[in-house]
Amino acid sequence: MDDMSGDTSFADFNIDAAPSYLFSTIVDILTCLDEDLSYDERGLIDDFVCHPMSETISTLCLITLIEMRYKNEPENSDPSYPSTLMPAAIEAQIGIALRSLMNANGYSSVHLFGFEHNWNDSTGYPVQLIQQAKGAFDSISFHCYGGTVDEQGDFQTLYPDIDIYQTECTGMLGTDWWSDVKWSTNTLMIGAPNYFAVSAHICARVTSGSHSDIRKLRQCGTWRWTEVVGLNSRVPAVALEGAAVSSRSTIMDPTLYAMAQASKAVLPKDAGGPWGQRIDVSIGGGSDWALVVGAYKTERLSPTDWNRYSLVVLNWQAYISQSRTSI
Repeated sequence: MDDMSGDTSFADFNIDAAPSYLFSTIVDILTCLDEDLSYDERGLIDDFVCHPMSETISTLCLITLIEMRYKNEPENSDPSYPSTLMPAAIEAQIGIALRSLMNANGYSSVHLFGFEHNWNDSTGYPVQLIQQAKGAFDSISFHCYGGTVDEQGDFQTLYPDIDIYQTECTGMLGTDWWSDVKWSTNTLMIGAPNYFAVSAHICARVTSGSHSDIRKLRQCGTWRWTEVVGLNSRVPAVALEGAAVSSRSTIMDPTLYAMAQASKAVLPKDAGGPWGQRIDVSIGGGSDWALVVGAYKTERLSPTDWNRYSLVVLNWQAYISQSRTSI
């Protein structure tokens, strides 16, 4: 949207220069979603400047934005995917400028996310960011491949009024099916909300045929990330729960099963109704160590209808031949 050589300030940025398919693609995505979209620059813009981002928000008027995060992994520099080395002080300055532009243009209700990196620095970079950003950020988000999920709680203790989100994890290669389901359920689907995350997101990538480039995206130690759903159009149609899946086979990563199971506890009970909210839960008995539990309350649109109370229960002790995640 700005091809002018040397225009480091994006003075010639123009949203009208976007490819013709951009907005039609966004509309296609919207047809698959019931809720508002968040804006993440990773798919639209690489290097960030406040002015073009503010103009992009204004132009995307067909979408009700509820959140925006503008840079991925500020403590990482990896040429294989969007990341950057950015001191907390610089991110704070950008956040202050962007929040001012957002507020001035009628977008004060849009949440601004900071940090977007791993749990293992929960009391370092994000704390410095909040201290220096003068209220520009109302949310901090975490990624999953460094540290442990309970470290979200360390940040929440310091800043209980700042929303926490778990915003990145996806499928993994090289481990067995049940271990993946257990890890995703324990760490993300139950663990993240239990440690104060408003929600737990999955990079729900879908790839097809020979285009599974996500398999080459990154390697984190012995982990290698992969798509959550893989499609293959070169094989006969298969049945999924009794229904034909056009002319494609589908390969579901274990992460998808964990996400699908846990989502049943928070999906609205009524069309257009509120989502489930986490409530406190405790486990007793001699085998309490073997269970990981999340509890949720979903309110109703009508005050005469009963609220729904749900448990997401993981039997951590179970092996592949035994019972699996249940609700």
